[in-house]
Amino acid sequence: MSENQCQRIAVFIDGENVMPIYADYVFMYAEEQGTIVRKEIYGASIALNDWSDPIMKYAIHMNLTIRPTRFKNTSDIALTVGAMDLLTSHTVSMLASTILDGKPIAHAMQAIGFERIDSVIIVSSDSDFSVLSLRLRNAGINVIGMGEEKSNAMWKAACSSFVTFRDYCQRRRTCSNPRPQDWQSPNQRNTKNQVAIAIIRSRRFLSGKKKALSESRLLTWSE
Repeated sequence: MSENQCQRIAVFIDGENVMPIYADYVFMYAEEQGTIVRKEIYGASIALNDWSDPIMKYAIHMNLTIRPTRFKNTSDIALTVGAMDLLTSHTVSMLASTILDGKPIAHAMQAIGFERIDSVIIVSSDSDFSVLSLRLRNAGINVIGMGEEKSNAMWKAACSSFVTFRDYCQRRRTCSNPRPQDWQSPNQRNTKNQVAIAIIRSRRFLSGKKKALSESRLLTWSE
């Protein structure tokens, strides 16, 4: 077993900040780092609905959040709480393995959910997670940030390492399977969405014109 395979990885996804088209790359990268033992995604219903296909494909545990008002960072807080719960579990697991090494109680604690984590991958371009990253690193957990190039310097510096989607995509292009067949860049996806919206609006406009013309002819005929 390689050193990477021994690494236990937790993936935390900010579903309101990252587009689902990057899901394949997130888990390709995570699998390169070790064994994924936790997959969590946080977001409101609209965001999680957009992520429905990756959620089913990769069996990601959903954490639904409700926004009491607009512009509230409820999902960010929920992700932070989830990561801190994981830190507590990790700390207890490490103490158990150190103090109670080889004893049945140590295995029992792991069986009921106290688990060791070597690395946490936080998938977001949001610098609000900088403090969380520093706290996890202070506890000895390797933190890998994964997001877009727009991520600011503070967020990148707060992580043990930071990987942009663009850099990872370019690296994958040199491999035999560079990217998923159904992958689309954000620009391609936005262009297609804009075209679709324009077509729908055009059809509605023409339908309205046609209806108005029919009504006009009907009034003329009745007169």
